[in-house]
Amino acid sequence: MADEHRNHDISRDDEFLREIRRQVLEAREPERARRIEELSKQVSSRPDAPRIVALLAGARELPLRHLTLAAAAHLPVPIQSDLFPILRHLLSEKHVPEPILFALTAKLLSQPGCTRRDQQSILCALIDGLPKTEAVDRLNRLAGMVGPQQAIVELRDRYEQKINVQCPRCPANLPRPEMVKHLWLEHRLLVDGHSLRDPWRLIKQWLEECQQSGDKELVRRCRALAQRFESEDAMIRVHRMILKAGVDDGLSQEALVRLADQKSASLCPYCFHWIEMEASSGLQSLNASRGRLTSGGYVIEVGQRGMRTHLAIETPQGPLQRGPEPGRRWSPQGAAVLFSAPVVVLAVVVALGSFATGVPALLPVAWLLSLAVFLAVFGAFWWRAEADVQNRAIDYAWTRLVPHLQSMEMKKEEFHFAARLCLASVAKGTPSWRREVLARLIEDSETAVANGIVSPEHLGAVRRLQWEDARRSGADPLPLLLEQIERVLAGAISPEFLEKLLEGASLPIGMAARLRALVVDRAFALGYEVSDLVELSRSAPAFGKLLEVNQTDLLANLRLLWSLRANAPWSQLGPASTVFELAANPLAAERHLQKQPGILLAAWDLPDSYVVPGGLVFCGSFIDAWPRTLEVKRGAGLRGYQLVVGNHSFLFDSDPTPAMVQLEKWLRFCFHDFQPLVASVKNWRSSLFPDGYQAQVRRLCSHCRSEVLARRGALGKPADAQQRQRASPR
Repeated sequence: MADEHRNHDISRDDEFLREIRRQVLEAREPERARRIEELSKQVSSRPDAPRIVALLAGARELPLRHLTLAAAAHLPVPIQSDLFPILRHLLSEKHVPEPILFALTAKLLSQPGCTRRDQQSILCALIDGLPKTEAVDRLNRLAGMVGPQQAIVELRDRYEQKINVQCPRCPANLPRPEMVKHLWLEHRLLVDGHSLRDPWRLIKQWLEECQQSGDKELVRRCRALAQRFESEDAMIRVHRMILKAGVDDGLSQEALVRLADQKSASLCPYCFHWIEMEASSGLQSLNASRGRLTSGGYVIEVGQRGMRTHLAIETPQGPLQRGPEPGRRWSPQGAAVLFSAPVVVLAVVVALGSFATGVPALLPVAWLLSLAVFLAVFGAFWWRAEADVQNRAIDYAWTRLVPHLQSMEMKKEEFHFAARLCLASVAKGTPSWRREVLARLIEDSETAVANGIVSPEHLGAVRRLQWEDARRSGADPLPLLLEQIERVLAGAISPEFLEKLLEGASLPIGMAARLRALVVDRAFALGYEVSDLVELSRSAPAFGKLLEVNQTDLLANLRLLWSLRANAPWSQLGPASTVFELAANPLAAERHLQKQPGILLAAWDLPDSYVVPGGLVFCGSFIDAWPRTLEVKRGAGLRGYQLVVGNHSFLFDSDPTPAMVQLEKWLRFCFHDFQPLVASVKNWRSSLFPDGYQAQVRRLCSHCRSEVLARRGALGKPADAQQRQRASPR
């Protein structure tokens, strides 16, 4: 039909067609384009427009075919079906302006009843004869005009698969699918249509759109894009961006808090980076080696080179003392010479005498020289053993340097040095020599902490040396320790003080158990519950180690026992003492807790018997369940009596029936009355801390330099009111 109209001579038709032909052919560019647009509107407005368009389609002149396409683009929908193939054929015209082709293509694609196959044929006609690259460009321009219709996208993608693309970042030249992979894997770029996008800029753009629209789907899209990196760091970065944008749906904060908990860190409320929660912010012991202590420009050195010893004390302001060591002249080498010199002189005298008298003295001289060597070695080792240079250096630091610092106004640097010296002095030096100096340092440190000059961990280091010295002197250190721990429990000082107070402490088993009982007794009296003590130990791991918070059953048993003290149901069973009563008596605690550190109750009417978490200890054996058998046996071959308790058996010289009756009462109390209640204790909540204990310490975020009230495994809080206002939108 198209060929039939192409060969048709419109000059033989009516006057209107002849007039159109004349106006179009006589007009010159650019007047012709305007004339074609005007005439196309006239043609499309006529009742017989389809017939005229069909006749114009057969014209041999190119301008008339342009007019045909322009007029067809103005025809109302639907277009007659017999005209449809004619117009589709005309779309392949090479010299028709693209706007006219695109307008007609849009008209044909919107034709009612136009199938996917018809749409593909229309688009193929539009790009017929064009190179692949130009065909893709034409389809892209068409999509920009009529929208990204499915048929256009599919045909464009099919052509793009066949085109090699030059990478804009490297010499690679690959088909489009391979290029998309190459750009992501090698350059971390996304292909968005014909544009390259940095994924992080795209995520930022999506988050900005989410801020304005509130569309949470954009947040999920950001996470999905970050997952393509297959990296935990990428997910952490996108979580932080989501939180900073204030569009979190709860998942990002939950993920970062969980990671912070794994890293034993807190989460900054401003930049959402980790805040290290190690109880020490860098406060460590002095650098100590072979009689030399150094820290921040302070030097204390006891030298033993040569025959004599020397002492050097220096401060950042200059030398404080240089010269011979007071009260000690000889080094180990000097002691070796001092011990051996008289014998060597005697050997020389004997040798000279033998030359003068002619009497052989080889054997005496050899014996004397051997004795001299022995005395030299003995003198050197004895002198070195009697004079530990490390302890001497620490003593000089306390007796000479610290008093010098105290004579001036101590500042942060001086307190920092003194705290490090305290850590280095634990179990070293002479406690009696530094007692007065240490007492004054404690007073100054308390004032410095109260004024905010130094952190509480500095005071914790000083207080630790105090109770360690008391322990070395033979005094009971637990009252001192308990007094300081109570300060943290009462909220008078932050948990970082507690961490330095207990860090690295090694107490005997009985003493540690006694301190644990005293601490939990005081904590429960202040309103703490098991969950609060566990939470506190997250900011002070050394405190958690003391309480053994990893064994929450132990704390739960202690809490239940403490709550029953008023009624004391065990008093009906026989004479008994709680672990809290034992802990108050150092001698009783040393005797019983050293042997059984997990004691809850000591049953005095049974031999060597204690109620402990999970069961009962009887005659040194642990009974962890209600026994199926509880009886006394006496038969042939037995010496005395045998008490059978489940899988355990005990021998007695006399009838143990009274003990068995009493044991049954204690077993009934343990397994029927006490242990069933332990599990519920873990869920008890304190009226003092209804939402759980918030163990917070001041920390400086290393990323954004903001001061934060940090909490291990949780989102931190602003440290002051001004910062809280700044953080409130989040």
